[in-house]
Amino acid sequence: MNKTLVRSVGGKIFDFLSSLSFALVILSLLFLLTWLSTLEQVEQGLFEVSKKYFSKDTVFFFPELNGKTLYFPLPNAYWVCVLLFINQLLGGIIKIRKGWKNIGVIISHSGILILMIGAFITAEFEKRGNLLLYEGEISALASDYFDYSIEIAEIKDEKISEIHVISGKNLRNHTYFNLANLPFDLIRNDYRENALAVSAKFTPREKSAKVIDGFFLKDYEKSDAAEQWLASVELELKPKGSNQSTENFFLAANNFAPKTIKIGERTFTLRLQKEYWKLPYEIELTDFHHEFHPGTPRPKVFESQINRIHSNGVKIPVKIEMNKPMRHEGITFFQASWGPPDGAPDRELYSVFEVVHNPADQWPKYSLYVTSLGLLIHFIMKLSLFLRGAFSSKPTKPQKAKAN
Repeated sequence: MNKTLVRSVGGKIFDFLSSLSFALVILSLLFLLTWLSTLEQVEQGLFEVSKKYFSKDTVFFFPELNGKTLYFPLPNAYWVCVLLFINQLLGGIIKIRKGWKNIGVIISHSGILILMIGAFITAEFEKRGNLLLYEGEISALASDYFDYSIEIAEIKDEKISEIHVISGKNLRNHTYFNLANLPFDLIRNDYRENALAVSAKFTPREKSAKVIDGFFLKDYEKSDAAEQWLASVELELKPKGSNQSTENFFLAANNFAPKTIKIGERTFTLRLQKEYWKLPYEIELTDFHHEFHPGTPRPKVFESQINRIHSNGVKIPVKIEMNKPMRHEGITFFQASWGPPDGAPDRELYSVFEVVHNPADQWPKYSLYVTSLGLLIHFIMKLSLFLRGAFSSKPTKPQKAKAN
């Protein structure tokens, strides 16, 4: 192939991806996606709409408006942002004319790229959960808001000797689980985000519903509060070395009794529960305080006095308030809520913290600093050039009129 032709085609692609017109198209698309997702959120809920509009799992989707599907495919905002990142990198960093006159513009574009990289890191690695504590209680485990995991525990001498966990990510994305050091594997036939295992004897069901041990999975309407959904899963038990499954069963988050299975002389329990992740330190709630606006049920203040307990036993007292979180070792604790919901004075109060692990938590702040610095440099340079031109220009002397 002609090298000149290759360079010509490559140059045209480069010019298109780095152009201002392409940036305007991308920004217009992002505005449209944000507007439609805001309208759809009213009916579908934040969690479902976020997955639909801002997840990398799909490239195109059909939006909905007033409950009706609009058969006009739109690109997912995640991939639109990828294109915007490419546009800013090519146009604002690589293609721009280098020199001291454009140094402020280059710094500002770098700040925008830092913000976008932080957003990608957040989308890939952020974990959100909660931690509920009563006064005097200590914990170092956060419960994930959305993901459920399967906990497999071996029982020896009536005690739990070892625990194996199938993570929520694997549970959603895989169907076969080869469990090392266990005498069996598991096959996932069905996984539902919001369904309960209910009795087929007392609950009406569709003919297609699968019944196991007198129970079937019944889907429930997904509320806006996705953290309150209860997941269910159908599994097959396949002993190691066997080509056939020996048992089908349901695990449901609404069933607090674990499933017990026996393989030879070994006994195991399986439980479906919210996924837990260990914090790098323990949290002890020493005091919880709340106030309401006079004559209203609106909270005026609710705050928690805690001790952050490190591995060496050192206790650091910290106060966590509304809009004043605690950040330490990459973990952020927000004062999210409190209970019990009825606020009965004779019942023991508890505090609920939203726990966020986000490696890019502070990147928006860094991006703001870098972008502001670039804009300030660019403004000062333009101002100095303007003032220099204004004061260096000499006024022209009026010419005398010549006599006729």
